[in-house]
Amino acid sequence: MTHEKENPKKGGEQKREKIVVAAIDFGSTYSGYAFSFRDDFQTNPLKIHTNHWSSVQSGGISYKAPTTVLLKPDQTFHSFGYDAEDKYAELSEAEEHQEWYYFSRFKMKLMNALDISKDQTGSDRLFTKLERSMEIEDIDGKKMPYMAIIAHAIRYLKEHLLRQLNDKNILEAVTADGIFWVLTVPAIWTDSAKQFTREAAKEAGIHDDQLMLAYEPEAAALYCRLLPIDRFESGGEHQELVLKTFERGKKFMVIDLGGGTVDFSVQETTGVGKMKSIHDVCGGPWGGAKVDEEFIQFLIKLVGADVFTEFKDECRSEYLELMRILEIKKKQIDYNSQNKIPFRIPVSLFEILTEHTGCTITDIISNSPYAKSTNYLQDRINFDASLFRSFFRSSLQDITSHLRGILEDPVCQDLLGIVVVGGYADSRLVIDSLKDAFPGKRFVVPTEAGLAVAKGAVLFGHDPEIICSRVCRYTYGDDICIPFIEDKHQFSGTVDIAVQETTSDAEIKTIYKVCGGNWGGTKVDESFMKFLNELIGSENMRQIKNEGRSEYLEFLRGFELKKRTFNIDLKNRVVLKIPPAFMEIFSEKSGENFQNAIKTSKHMTALSLIGDKLNIDHSLFTSFFESSVNDIISHIKDIFDADICLDLDGVVMVGGFAESMIVNSAVKKAFPDKKFIIPLEAGLAVAKGAVLYGHDPDIICSRICRYTYGENICEPFDEFLHDQSRQIIIERELLCDGCFRKFFTIGQEVSLGESVEMRSIFSFVDEDRQQMRNFPIDISVYISKKESPMYVDEEGCLLLGNIEIKCKNGQWPERVHVTVKMEITGTEVKVTPTMHTGEQVTATFDFL
Repeated sequence: MTHEKENPKKGGEQKREKIVVAAIDFGSTYSGYAFSFRDDFQTNPLKIHTNHWSSVQSGGISYKAPTTVLLKPDQTFHSFGYDAEDKYAELSEAEEHQEWYYFSRFKMKLMNALDISKDQTGSDRLFTKLERSMEIEDIDGKKMPYMAIIAHAIRYLKEHLLRQLNDKNILEAVTADGIFWVLTVPAIWTDSAKQFTREAAKEAGIHDDQLMLAYEPEAAALYCRLLPIDRFESGGEHQELVLKTFERGKKFMVIDLGGGTVDFSVQETTGVGKMKSIHDVCGGPWGGAKVDEEFIQFLIKLVGADVFTEFKDECRSEYLELMRILEIKKKQIDYNSQNKIPFRIPVSLFEILTEHTGCTITDIISNSPYAKSTNYLQDRINFDASLFRSFFRSSLQDITSHLRGILEDPVCQDLLGIVVVGGYADSRLVIDSLKDAFPGKRFVVPTEAGLAVAKGAVLFGHDPEIICSRVCRYTYGDDICIPFIEDKHQFSGTVDIAVQETTSDAEIKTIYKVCGGNWGGTKVDESFMKFLNELIGSENMRQIKNEGRSEYLEFLRGFELKKRTFNIDLKNRVVLKIPPAFMEIFSEKSGENFQNAIKTSKHMTALSLIGDKLNIDHSLFTSFFESSVNDIISHIKDIFDADICLDLDGVVMVGGFAESMIVNSAVKKAFPDKKFIIPLEAGLAVAKGAVLYGHDPDIICSRICRYTYGENICEPFDEFLHDQSRQIIIERELLCDGCFRKFFTIGQEVSLGESVEMRSIFSFVDEDRQQMRNFPIDISVYISKKESPMYVDEEGCLLLGNIEIKCKNGQWPERVHVTVKMEITGTEVKVTPTMHTGEQVTATFDFL
């Protein structure tokens, strides 16, 4: 065995020089790009260039193109945007479209892959079903790899920009390596959705060290804060407001009204002119596409599903034209108009209607619920303004409901202004509806609101440090993942504990193995949900979650606030606001009112209902924390009992649950002789610390192994030590199969960059092993909770991963010498086998 140490590389590869920053605004319904030069950014940051897109068929010109990809029958790329729509319409008219692949508005599948599910306790949790291999259906149901379709869109926008630069002879002075790319994403996307997008960009030919992701509402804020007064639609009306909105020390909100998603971001401009998020980013799929859905449902109710389906399938070009007209009408309708809205409907739809029913569209309208609100004249259906506005109702209700919840948060009480951007913000009806719903708030809308994200992303690419802090949507920690066992593990908030020592060189080393468990704030949520299920019944609770989703989430936000502010010493009752929908759904499903349910429950002496306020006795509310707090205290006690932890100087508590007064009080009471330190904004400590770690990853100079790491080998058989059942014979030597050869031991302090090398021989000499020369060599890496496991398949051992080594020459020699090197690199373990030829194969096993 050889044991060698290597100095880890400082930092990482430097980002390439940013001569040009180009932003791709990959949207749900429309996409585009913007770019600027470094020199222009330094003298005039608003000098940002965009492209104008046009359609041959409709003749329109816009600053974005439809997010549409068309592939040839052989699955190769043909066109994007208006070109794709026009070509597909041409193919449809000639009835030659059947073998082509047409994808439209496919970004929303990433949003749809985020779902609310229930874990074993009945608690809601956010999870992702994204997989690299997932497929997406085109307009006819033909499937293609989803990542490939996104990559086609990104590649087209990238290459279109490069052609534009080349046509202007700019690429002669700027190589492709001098262009830094920024890709915009909704702020509500999970890490997996962002990773999926990043990998698609890599497939499109953008290198990782040339790419940055930007949150759409943050990018928009960066752009809007630099705009002069006359670039806001409300500049004349609220000139002073616009000037003050972005002043240093002021808070403002950005609402990004996109075609698919609506994102909310609350920002504050710091004293040094940077921006920080002061509320977690949030939103949902309530954009302009929701209006499209309502309009299509109206047509289906009017002419019938079979008629509309045939129209969509058989008259593709007319269907696409119909949706383009809808997009124009969505922007033209206003809040107060009483005029009829004329809408040209393709004649082919009415012809199909007559074939199916024998009736004309006039007959159908006169006998429908819409007889008084619509009429047909020539090739147009004239809508009453109130009916057309109803298509916006669902979208606007979701937006206003969510906005109201944010504005009720104490941190948002003194917002100076609300900036509205995105393509959906071009709708006068949407803006007027927001102003009507919130008369005390001031909304400002920039001209060309749909370009704010792309141009802001360019600014972000030039100066990414302008966003100095964000609010974590989740708690992030450093831990190891092992295969999930459904009947063993639970999904819950975690408590992670690390014991560290600051070295004389001001570095940090871990002196006790990182440990923890699922005892975080969600364990309190589980106790609270169990209480609610007992109070009103699990089936009634399920109905409330399903039918009153927004109210249910609002209720949980209220409970989360109480968890953090509840003071165990004051003995006060806790007051929770019960949404009216809760009581209505409960009464409808159970046949009794909420008040009676409280009076007949086992908690009747600890509860009371006054109006819509549920008063919970101090002792009952405290009981929700008992299980979590007891587990935390028990585990801390075990750590304090360890010899290496006897002289700890202090205990720092971070994370969202650290902000709970009852948790703070409980641990201080349990360990009165220990010094507990809770920083301000404890919930941000992990994310901000991760930023510092990113700048200087070598600050953590050593860690303690949580497991014993080893590989699967054959050892000489020892009859006094090994099981008889494991005997095998190779080259006439009696060996023991499945032995655990150890690299690192659980509890061992391992320095960053420390490595261990061991040599193995793979023999194919024996006749019964000759055929194995034609197959790859597998090196299996295992972990164990034991210090010195004997076999890889004994209890407590788990397979961490395999490294497959293929022979380039078709067949291995009869003996193959392999040196296996295992190295600790940051938060990962890297395993590198070196063949007898000197060839290396590397696999990395992630701790996170």
